[in-house]
This record gives sequence, C-alpha cells and structure tokens, in this order.
Amino acid sequence: MADTFSLWQSRYQQDKGSLPTNVEQFLSFVRNRGGSLPYAAVKQRFNEQAVRTAHEPHEQDPSDDQSDATAPVRAAADATSRTWRSRNAAAFAETEHEWGQWGGPYVTRNKEDPDHTSLKQENERLQQEVQDLKLTLQLLSPAEQETTRWLREELPWWIEQSTRRQRQHPVLIPVFAIRFTHECVNASLAFGDEHGNAQENILKLYDQLFRGRVAVDEVDPLTVKLPRDREDDSGIKSRNNRRLLALRMLQSARMDDPLKVPCRVHSHQDYLSNQKFRAWFDYGDDRRSGWSIRSRDGKSKHRGVAIFNNADAAEKGLRNLIKRAKKKASPNDRKISIVEETLNLIKRRPVGEGEDDEETLTFASADDRGWRSWPRSHHDAGATRVHAGRQFGAEEPWNTDDPWQARPP
Repeated sequence: MADTFSLWQSRYQQDKGSLPTNVEQFLSFVRNRGGSLPYAAVKQRFNEQAVRTAHEPHEQDPSDDQSDATAPVRAAADATSRTWRSRNAAAFAETEHEWGQWGGPYVTRNKEDPDHTSLKQENERLQQEVQDLKLTLQLLSPAEQETTRWLREELPWWIEQSTRRQRQHPVLIPVFAIRFTHECVNASLAFGDEHGNAQENILKLYDQLFRGRVAVDEVDPLTVKLPRDREDDSGIKSRNNRRLLALRMLQSARMDDPLKVPCRVHSHQDYLSNQKFRAWFDYGDDRRSGWSIRSRDGKSKHRGVAIFNNADAAEKGLRNLIKRAKKKASPNDRKISIVEETLNLIKRRPVGEGEDDEETLTFASADDRGWRSWPRSHHDAGATRVHAGRQFGAEEPWNTDDPWQARPP
C-alpha cells in the first residue's frame, strides 16, 4: 500500500504541479485514471504527513516555494510555533492544539478561552458535515459521482469560456445532468409526426439501446441550452424529451457505467441572440425544474396500435391490409371480401375481469354481428370457397357449427 500510495502521489504531483490537499481530491484523481486505493489507508497516510509537516521543521528547496503557494505561510507558522513553545513551556501542558481541516498550520488556545470553545463547537459541527458528505458520496453510484464531478469541474468552463466554434460540434454530457423541458410526455409514449421515427414508441428505442442494437452515439444528438451562469439553478435543459427519457432509462439500468450522450450545446448568449432558436425552445419549455417527466392519460401505442393489446394489433393489421389492397390498380375483390368477413366473425374481449388494457380475440355470436350470408355467386353449382386454407365444395352439407358456410336457400 505504501509503494502504491507513493506512486499515485508522485503521479498526481507530476500532473497537477502540487501535492493533493485532501483525501477526496486524491481518490477522485486515482479513480478517474482507473486506479483504486482504500479510503481508510489513504486517510491515515494524509494524517501522518500532516503531523510530520508540523512537528518536524525542515529546510525547503527554493523551487518548492515556487510550486507551492502555501509554503511561506507554513514556514511562518512553524517559526511562530517554535517561538511560542520556547516562551510558554510551562503553560504548554494546559493548552490543546487544533489542526486546520486541510493539514495547515495549527493554532493554540487556552481551554478556558470562550472564543476557543465556540470555535471548537463550530469545528465539530463542520467535521460532522464533512463525515455526512463522505457517507453520501459513498452511497452514490459511479454514474452519479461522475455527473457531480462534471457539473462541478467542467460545466463552468462551458458556461464561461467556451466559444461558439467549440460548441458547433457535439459535446458529450452525462445524461443525468440533462433536464426535461416538458412536464408530461404524450399519452401514447410515441415520437411525433415531425420525427424521423414518427409514431414509434419510446420503448422501442430503449429496447434497441438496451440490447446493444443501437449505440448511444448513433442516436441523434440532443439539443440543449446551458444555464445563464454558475448561480442559475435552471440547469442544462433539452427539448428532445422523448429521446432523453429513453437514454435516462438506459442509464438507470447501468448505474456503474457513466453514460455521456452527444449534445448540440447552446449557451445562454446563443439563446438570446438567436430569435428563431429562442422561440422554438421557449415553445416547448414548461418552466419546471426539469428533474422529472410524467405521462398524460392514455395508452402506450406503437404506430397507432396499443403495444400491450394483441387483439387491437390483429384487428388494425387486417383493416390496414384491406385499405392497402383496395388502393391497388387491380384489387382482388375475392380476397378482400374474405378478410372483411373475417372481421365480421371475430370480436375483442378483455383478458381478465375488469381488464380494459389487454384484450384477446374470440368468435362473435349472431347477436354480436347479425347474420351476413355469402354473396349469391357462392351458391352457383360447382363453386368452391376458401376457408382457412381448406376448400369447401358446393355439395357440402349444411353445418350449423361452421359460420363460413352460407345458409341454404
């Protein structure tokens, strides 16, 4: 552990130009580069280094002072500490030492000092908050941790320093950092007619992403607007709510793998200067927090067919078949009439008691449909009829159990 810690610490110093100031910063650096160190062991090493820095004064190379801006402060604190100890050796046993949160110079105060008591209580409160934050961080998934890091470290640059040219290319943003602009998605959970996948259900896109048949970078980039500044709590919002919903569903199923999605980024300045974009974005922005989205009352549909209703899909499939057949230059009237008669012979019923979302097919009774006999041509001598792949001759006897047979004259 000691050698591994030293190697990572050296690498941190080479990359950052200084030593890490706290455990969380150091562990984040290690994790982002594929490493792993136990928190307790790293915390112990930091404490040992802090003690050595305060109690073992040493000569510092001038180059260290240039790379570490706090070196003069620590040197002055060490000198002050040594002077105070030499002058107050007798009272030293009646004082206690409190160390700065980040391993800085210590301060000595008398136990009876009221200010010291107040500071001690404040310090204990802050330490408790730090412990609570550490516990919260440990409970977060890797996807949530990466989202938090990106919002803290990278979003400010995109808000304050990025140029329009840099924003012309798709930017990878953690999907959990992007908020909705709609309060509700449409009732059928389907893409609109203006979309390339018009009337396709959102669940189809999720299914393709989940099974790996479509890659995230194959999905059209989301159009997003950045917040006005760091203090703007409206967050990053997207007008592409249905695509965002499918991508968020995928991330929710894989919390150990941070999902970053391509986005076309517009700054607040772009929003103000582009009247067409501003009108389009405002039209679809419900001015909510954007953290959640809900559904309007209705049923999930795919291309107009209820996706959890096989009977509805079968019936609409047959009706669409008839429409297409009638539009042909030479429609086959015989086949069309057979399909039409099929629709007259079946009906839909709920799968279970009180179920209205899922249905199955059953044969209709005479009371359900009324009796419709075959056309007169079917009674001609020698005529045959097609029924479910079988041929029935005109000489077949009447069968009351077979509704496909015409009633005898």
